[in-house]
Amino acid sequence: MSTFAELVNEVLINLMGDSLDQNEQTFLTGPIDADELTFSVDEPAMISQGLIEINDELMWVKTVDKNSGLVTLSTLGRGYLSTTAVSHIAGSMVTNKPRYSRARVKQTVNTAIRGVYPEIYATASTEFPYVAARYAYEVPADVDQIHSLSWSTIGPSRVWEPLNQWQYIPDSDTSVFPSGKSIYLWDGIVPGRSVRVTYLKAPTVLVNDADDFSSVTGLSETAREAILYGTCYRLVGFVEAPRLQMSAVESTQRSVMVPAGSATNTGKFFYSLYLEAVARERQRLLRLNGNSTHRTRRLL
Repeated sequence: MSTFAELVNEVLINLMGDSLDQNEQTFLTGPIDADELTFSVDEPAMISQGLIEINDELMWVKTVDKNSGLVTLSTLGRGYLSTTAVSHIAGSMVTNKPRYSRARVKQTVNTAIRGVYPEIYATASTEFPYVAARYAYEVPADVDQIHSLSWSTIGPSRVWEPLNQWQYIPDSDTSVFPSGKSIYLWDGIVPGRSVRVTYLKAPTVLVNDADDFSSVTGLSETAREAILYGTCYRLVGFVEAPRLQMSAVESTQRSVMVPAGSATNTGKFFYSLYLEAVARERQRLLRLNGNSTHRTRRLL
């Protein structure tokens, strides 16, 4: 089982390596509140004017006192680039000019999660009691396609009997069915018995560092590789953009050793891994669930 934070770390390792491309880093010597504009770091030589990152927050540094370690931010320096200004505890890592900010990586992970659907999908189920003389029942709003229906038969066998005569209505009247989705049942079902609807849905994005990948997204742990490489190929292209502005000495010198187009080629490499991972997961889902998915179905 892996968390959102662990997935972000793995993305960064894939993009930057364990040691070949490290950001300059130090740590806070004391806690800071969400509105503070000054704080101290352990190694001020590691911080310079401009962009820094503490946890998921980006900040803009105005000055750094190399002797005392006091860092002063711009008046607009908290929550920079639409990140959220929050409190940070002592010992929090401070990264100078992060090549890939954690906030951007998290956004891109969720873009990758949304992007794999419908090739890779999540499954869920809902149950409700069957009512005599009633044919229409509400289903959750996140239903996209119905996979199968069954009902709990009477007796000690505990068998769930498949239902074959039903119709899915994805644009139901919201005044009757608040979710806007419903299903009509035409099979003979014993009143009071439970009906189970198994359905396909888009995966849910991750929010908190501790979010478990499978539990929150609804995807199998085997789909994690597709999300990893899907994030990498989307992010690696951003390295190429600074080459369009060659005024920085570092960019000019680096371009001699790393030819233009290297990031694009790396992006193609990650994209090929992404396609392979998606294809493997898609085949696994087909073996598991078959092709018996239907938007609407009724056997007369």
